[in-house]
Amino acid sequence: MKNCFLLLITFIANKQIRLKYALIVFGILFSSITHGQSKTDAELYTIWCDVTKPETERLDAIYKRLDIDSLSNQEPEWWKKWDGEVKEAIELAIKNNKKGYLALFYVMNMSACEGNTECMCINAKKAIESAKVINTSKLPIIFWAYYTLKFDCKEDVKDELIINEFNKIKKALSNKPSDLKILRDANFSLGEWFSLNEKYPQALVYLLESLRLSEELKTLDFHYSRNYQTLANIHTQIGNYKEAEKYIDKSLQICHSIKDTLQMGSSYLGKSNLMLKFKDEANAQLYVDSAMYVMKNVKHCEPCYNIAKTLNAGIKNLSKNYSEALTELKEVEAFYNKEGGGQKPDSRFYIEKARTYLGLKKYNNAIQTINALKVSEQTYNKDVSDKYDILSNAYEGVGDNKNALKNYRLHVQTEDTLAKWRNSSEVTRLELENQFKQKQLQSDLHFQNQLNKQKSTRNWLMFLGLSTLLFALGLYSRLRYTRKTQKLLQLKNEIIEAEKEKANTALNELQSTQAQLIQSEKMASLGELTAGIAHEIQNPLNFVNNFSELSVDLTKELKEEVEKLEIPEKDKAYVTEIIGDLSQNQDKINLHGKRASSIVKGMLEHSRISNGQKETTDINALCDEYLRLAFHGLRAKDKSFNASIETHFDANLPKIKVITQDIGRVLLNIINNAFYAVSEKSKVESSKSDVHYEPKVTIGTTSMGNMVEIKITDNGGGIPDHIKDKIFQPFFTTKPTGQGTGLGLSLAFDIIKAHGGELRVESLPAEGNADHFGKGGGSEFLILLPL
Repeated sequence: MKNCFLLLITFIANKQIRLKYALIVFGILFSSITHGQSKTDAELYTIWCDVTKPETERLDAIYKRLDIDSLSNQEPEWWKKWDGEVKEAIELAIKNNKKGYLALFYVMNMSACEGNTECMCINAKKAIESAKVINTSKLPIIFWAYYTLKFDCKEDVKDELIINEFNKIKKALSNKPSDLKILRDANFSLGEWFSLNEKYPQALVYLLESLRLSEELKTLDFHYSRNYQTLANIHTQIGNYKEAEKYIDKSLQICHSIKDTLQMGSSYLGKSNLMLKFKDEANAQLYVDSAMYVMKNVKHCEPCYNIAKTLNAGIKNLSKNYSEALTELKEVEAFYNKEGGGQKPDSRFYIEKARTYLGLKKYNNAIQTINALKVSEQTYNKDVSDKYDILSNAYEGVGDNKNALKNYRLHVQTEDTLAKWRNSSEVTRLELENQFKQKQLQSDLHFQNQLNKQKSTRNWLMFLGLSTLLFALGLYSRLRYTRKTQKLLQLKNEIIEAEKEKANTALNELQSTQAQLIQSEKMASLGELTAGIAHEIQNPLNFVNNFSELSVDLTKELKEEVEKLEIPEKDKAYVTEIIGDLSQNQDKINLHGKRASSIVKGMLEHSRISNGQKETTDINALCDEYLRLAFHGLRAKDKSFNASIETHFDANLPKIKVITQDIGRVLLNIINNAFYAVSEKSKVESSKSDVHYEPKVTIGTTSMGNMVEIKITDNGGGIPDHIKDKIFQPFFTTKPTGQGTGLGLSLAFDIIKAHGGELRVESLPAEGNADHFGKGGGSEFLILLPL
């Protein structure tokens, strides 16, 4: 079976996958038999489980349920409860001579054979034989049985068999919308078949026809988005990157509009792969991060997630970060060795691993890795071209010029073939678009002729019945006018409400923007004013400090000189006392002058406007760095201080754009306050013999939708309620005189607000809080930053 990457991204690379992923995706791709089913999943399951009901009625229920497209808003979870019921359904279908149901049941029963190739092959053959016996014409899902025979059972399935199935379906269909939808699915299935077999020009013919039918039916669904992505993958494999980008962007647009997260993750991977081809490292990283989030946290597709990690390694190779790329690839390899369930990595894995070894100049390892990727003869695509290119460079690195030249020639031959295919695919696309336009013109002409005939007949009837219908027409016109007026009024009201909603949204956005601008202006004005005042104070303050220190020295010298004088002891004692008082005064002046200098320095720090640009930052790493910095800084000042440190970082926390230096200042201020709080409480509690107190500071991060939360908690003395509203005000401090300027938290508050975030503080109760941030009272600071 195919890898998730095959089903969700390329349908080209690997031929190994758990069957449950395959059937889920394949079931969504194809609407099989009936349409318009009104019963819910729960109702159908109740009927099936009710053994008192007739067996034919139970069979109808499970048969309709396995028609994936008959119920809206499907999720793969439904298959878990129906998976084990198919075997019994087969037995009942044989018993009740329901041969028309068997082909679908056998295909679905392949899921029960996961890990047993022989079982899958038997069910696939039975499905194909059942379809032949009843000459089933409306069952595109039967193609999956052929795929199983080809890629799992390793049987030689000719293209003619698939084409014959397609022709049987096409022949039995009419121009009804429901039949055209089946024809669309069949075209897509045949296009996928040729794509899987690397016959890209043939695949494009059927995929473009499937796309045309989707547009004609105006069907905006998973299949429509998947069709665009498959076309993008083919153009990527033949090197037609501009055309591929057009298709993959359309696929992303559709899956976003229908909120299909499964296809969204797939398209993100396709877009990232294409950006790698363009060597656009930034966008490749952006899309692969989005894909990894979806596959890991939303859809839980581990093989898909590891394919995303392979692309992530490719990005590291692009930036020549080969060591990290190799580490990531080894994690992927470990998954397939331990948890892969017999699956093998896709071709991209071997290519990126070999490219990594090539970058590390481990040429023999590169050759060994790339040779593990088996490629059939006369297979041409970009992965094969990359394979030959890597081998050529690796052989050249070990001095084997013969093999280097051989693989270089194969690389050139592959590129020449792909260039021909690119030209032919463009011609094919233009011809099909022309045919589509001609069919549209014919359809419009036929519609106009029918309309003219209807007008002629209507006019004749109106002329004959004019005398008897005048009164009725008057009443009808009046009624119609009234209804039209009501509809127009209703429409205007809806338009007004819509415009009102848009205006409210715009107003809210404007108010938010204005608030941020006002805050920025306030900070800039305050910064300029504070800096001006601080600079003006600094100069006279320096004189005060310098001359106070000089005066202290002079008083000491004066005291020494007085001791030398021969004057009465009474007078000498009096002069010495005055000199002592003068010395103490100068010491006080010097002490408070230095405190004033500290305040001025804090004001200048507060007024500093960062000119740094926002950059993508790992918040977990930043928190950890400043936590260690603050702890070791305090230990350097006070060797007796110690405290336990806990971190609870969200491993899935996304990186966000912030001014790293400013956020670091915020973290350092708050963490320093936390260590100060536990240090002071430790000094108090250590004097009590009956109390055991362990200072502790905890920091953690959490992803909260569109926000990132940083929580810093200590078990110190806490913050009284009556001063909570003051701690973010400039110059307000709870520390003793000379130990704090009162500007740290004010600065932190302004920085977080300028980032569009929020800074809050809570004082914890003595019995502790309920989460992992510890017990024993203290303070808790919450920093919220937008994604």
